Amino acid sequence: MILGSIYRRIQEGAWKVDSLLSRQRRQHWLRALARNIKAYLGMDFEGDYLEGFYELVHQDRIPVARAG
Repeated sequence: MILGSIYRRIQEGAWKVDSLLSRQRRQHWLRALARNIKAYLGMDFEGDYLEGFYELVHQDRIPVARAG
């Protein structure tokens, strides 16, 4: 669900209207993902959010975790 929301946001440029999830919750996920990519993959990581998501999963990390 999280990955699907982030994927749609990247592809469409806006959050899809969804009655199950608030826009704010999805925005929190995207911000946490960006922060975790920088923290764990480094500032020089050249991939996009989806590549970062998969790399964090590969490292057994929760890509949208809000606390370390």
